[in-house]
Amino acid sequence: MEKVQNKLQGWKSKILSQAAKTVFIRAVASSILSYVMSSTLVPKAITKNLDSLFRRFWWGFEDRKKKKFTPKSWNSISIPKSLGGLGIRTMSSFNSALVLKNVWSLLNGPNSLWKEVISKKYLGSKTFFEAAPKVSDSRFWKSLLKQREFLRSSACYQINNGSSTKVWTGPWIPTIHNFIPDPNPENNLDPNLNMTVSELILEEPRRWNVLLFNTLFSDHSSREIQKISLANHNFQTVQDKINWIYHSFEKFLVKLAYAALVKDNNPPNPNNQTLN
Repeated sequence: MEKVQNKLQGWKSKILSQAAKTVFIRAVASSILSYVMSSTLVPKAITKNLDSLFRRFWWGFEDRKKKKFTPKSWNSISIPKSLGGLGIRTMSSFNSALVLKNVWSLLNGPNSLWKEVISKKYLGSKTFFEAAPKVSDSRFWKSLLKQREFLRSSACYQINNGSSTKVWTGPWIPTIHNFIPDPNPENNLDPNLNMTVSELILEEPRRWNVLLFNTLFSDHSSREIQKISLANHNFQTVQDKINWIYHSFEKFLVKLAYAALVKDNNPPNPNNQTLN
C-alpha cells in the first residue's frame, strides 16, 4: 500500500494527461501488485484504499479529505475496454482473477508437486468443489476456496472418462441452472455423494445408462444429461476438465478472467455520476 502511494506521489498528476495516467496506473498495478495478489486474497479494506488512490490520482484530486464531483463513476472507468471502460482494474476483481489462475491450474493443469501437496493436504478423497473450509487452513487455500462461488456459476466440467467428477457435487451439466442434476422426487433414497459420472456410462458402444437416469434424476435433468455427447476414443485416459460456460475462452488468461468477473458482477450504468 505504502509502496504504491509513494509511486503515485512521485508524479504530479496534474501535469499528466488522463491517457498517460491510465497507462501509469495500469503499469503500477501490474508491476507492484500482481506478485502479492497472485497467491492470496487481499483484505477488502486494502483493495478499496488502492482503488481510492488510483481514482484520486486519475482525477487529479490531491486533497484526500474532500469529496469532489466527477462526471463519470469510477466503476464505469475501471472496466475492460471491451465493456466500454478504460481498462483500469478494480483491485478486488483483479485480485480474484489472479487467484483464479491458481484454481484453474489445480483443476486443469498438468500433474506437479504443488498439486500433489495441495491434494493430499486439503482434498484427500474429496474434489475441489466438495472440500470444506477449516479454520486451520492456510490463507492460500482459503483464497482458492472463495473462488468456488464464481466457478459454480461460470464453469462446468467437460466429461471425458467421468471418473473425477462427482454426480451430485461437481458442476457438469451445462444446460441446467446450477450445472448439477436434480434428484428424482419419487425416489426417497439419499443420493450417493461419492458416485462419479463414469458410473452413469455404459460401454461398447459408449453411451449413457438411461435406465439408471430414470431412477436417479428428475425428468428434466435426465433429458439434459442425454444432450451431453460422449467421446468414443481414448476416454479411459482423458481426465475431465473444467471449461468456461458463458465466456468464450478455454485457455486461462488473467485479463479474460477479470473481464468475466466484472461482467458477472453487473457493473453500474456507465452514465452514472458520483462523488469521489
